[in-house]
Amino acid sequence: MKRRPDCVGAQDGYDTVEWAAKLSGSTGKVGTFGASYNGFVQWRLAALRPPSLVAMSAQTIPARYTDLEGPGTIRPGRRLKWWFSSMTPDLRRRHNRPGNYSKQEALRQWNADDEKKWLHFLPWLVLPREAFEDETEAVQHWLKNPHLDPWKLHEGCKDVSVPNFDVVGWYDHCNGDMQMFRSLVKDGKTKTAREKSQIVIGPWSHAGRGKIGYGNIRFGPSASFDLIDAQIRWFDF
Repeated sequence: MKRRPDCVGAQDGYDTVEWAAKLSGSTGKVGTFGASYNGFVQWRLAALRPPSLVAMSAQTIPARYTDLEGPGTIRPGRRLKWWFSSMTPDLRRRHNRPGNYSKQEALRQWNADDEKKWLHFLPWLVLPREAFEDETEAVQHWLKNPHLDPWKLHEGCKDVSVPNFDVVGWYDHCNGDMQMFRSLVKDGKTKTAREKSQIVIGPWSHAGRGKIGYGNIRFGPSASFDLIDAQIRWFDF
């Protein structure tokens, strides 16, 4: 099949869906689920329309990268720690370079020594390659152009043919303006995608969807929502 250049990263998702459809005991019908970054990759692969994908539950991910960080803003502590403890060790392991290879090892090192080292490093544009490994050039481009939106996830909705079940919270930094839901019900490729997609919105945080409180704040018993049960019923349907 012909695949758009901006969906190169979604090809693994496409192949994974088709692999899952052929597993022993599979009905051949595949659904995907997950929130945040796991929602991002679902939207990317869904736009490629793997034949075995019949439904998805990509939750709490904004359409635009600038919805996540804010136009022209960068949160150094959050971003550096995330890279240092997840992406960088894996890239290092794949190329057999010295250093930590696991998230657990990297987090221990971050908490013990590296947090102050990296957060106080200036200027960011000359951070050594050990911070971002093979993604160094991409990160430098982002630092130079924080106002740009490399995502534009909503533009792929016109190619999505399956319905989505989304769950977001008003206090979720990743809800954006519900653009993904609005784009799919307006521009989805099929009637099923446009008319069967659903969204649930509650007074929740990013990681606290379905819970009655966050920290010392209590939303009340009516905020309780069984997220797992809702997803199971969605895919059963």
